[in-house]
Amino acid sequence: KAFRSKGTACLSQLEEMKKIADREIAISRKMIEYCKRNSLLGFHSEAEGYKYFPDLIEWRVRQLEYLRDRELPDLAKKVRKGEDLYPEYTGQKPVGAQIRAIKADSNLLQETESGSLNPNRQFDWQFCEYGSKRSAVRWAIGYDSDSFYLILEDRVKSGKSPSESPFTELDLTLEKQRLIPGSHYKYSLNDPSQTNVKSGYDKKSGIWRTVVQIPFRDLEYDGKLTPLRGDISIQLKTGSVRWRPMNRKNYRLSLSPEDPFDLGWILFDVKK
Repeated sequence: KAFRSKGTACLSQLEEMKKIADREIAISRKMIEYCKRNSLLGFHSEAEGYKYFPDLIEWRVRQLEYLRDRELPDLAKKVRKGEDLYPEYTGQKPVGAQIRAIKADSNLLQETESGSLNPNRQFDWQFCEYGSKRSAVRWAIGYDSDSFYLILEDRVKSGKSPSESPFTELDLTLEKQRLIPGSHYKYSLNDPSQTNVKSGYDKKSGIWRTVVQIPFRDLEYDGKLTPLRGDISIQLKTGSVRWRPMNRKNYRLSLSPEDPFDLGWILFDVKK
């Protein structure tokens, strides 16, 4: 919370962190005494060694003291100056791949279905450069007060029949809170009964477009328009493409095999 808070709210959270550090230091010092009295404490028979011991706990105390006496006061100084805390981490000054979500409305669905969506509309188009299929697929994001609108485009090669959309499935990954693995939201794109998915062919440009409306409530998203981390994977009839690379990690001792550093930033253009 302190990362995104400002002013007195952030200072009170830093003060609470200082109190927690004080309690942890006191507990650790007591634990050092107990370990010196009883050498069995901290021994792990299956690991054939100690999981904790006096020297290790003393090291922990030093780290907590440094946090309390140096790092937290430095952060408080930044807050008093009106500076953001860890702006690269929170997305205030994002580093790496990013896409801007542009203010839009539900007319995107009708415009796409009729093939009348203006191709020069000022979306922040991003190409999907990773996956099993190299293509000209690109995507953009719009939003209104309660929904996202994901816009997909693929140019139809000359001589091919534009009778149906090339897109079959969409997988949206959203990391709504840092340190928590991203959630996946999958959508079928070729079901004509769905009212939140519309596709259309633009004869002038030779482009198939699909728009998916995703209400914030379906994503359990609070709609505060703070920067998000995310990715998109699109299944086509000829293969799959995605915006960001996927470098899977060893699943052991991790919450997910996906690497959060692979995700890009989703930033909201809130200019009126």
